[in-house]
Amino acid sequence: MNARHLTTLAAISVAATAWVLRSSAPTVSSDRRGETVIPMLMAKANDITGISIRDGADTFVIERRDNRFVASDSGYPVKTDAVSDVVASSAGLTFQEARTSDPARYGDLGFADPGANDAGKEITFRTAGGELASFIVGNSDTTVGGPTGGIFIRLKGQPQTFLVRGNVQLPPGGRSGLCPLNSTSSAAKSKKSSLLGADAIA
Repeated sequence: MNARHLTTLAAISVAATAWVLRSSAPTVSSDRRGETVIPMLMAKANDITGISIRDGADTFVIERRDNRFVASDSGYPVKTDAVSDVVASSAGLTFQEARTSDPARYGDLGFADPGANDAGKEITFRTAGGELASFIVGNSDTTVGGPTGGIFIRLKGQPQTFLVRGNVQLPPGGRSGLCPLNSTSSAAKSKKSSLLGADAIA
């Protein structure tokens, strides 16, 4: 085998390796099945100082004040169990498969711009140190199975969309589902507020 033949084979090998790396990298990086979408959320649940929920053109912001959660605009108490449900269900989301990263197709999955009929809901969690996590919830999907099925999500600042297992438990009725604070038994309050710390009981 002459030197020219060896040189040709080496060039082919380098080109093939480069092609494999280019073609496989997106698949490997997007194959996150079974991984928790927001792994730090449960660990930092007691540190959450604020949550914002954007639904269309309306944004509802919740803040922790004087050891309880209130609506930031009115200061009215927010249901502790509803806040806990949002945090716990968001923390339980797991990746199922990657979907489109083409913005032109976002509307098909419920990620259109705010104000559009097929716009998603943007949920942001904050701590004293700043933004903890933010993602957009799109359409529901039942193909993943399980008691809650799945939803499409897109993490803030990332073009890639995902089908995830689980569902974010937002209260029906938006603001009215979070306020006013309903009276509940002490035992029920204690159970729900344990996720957010004892001081979160309103």
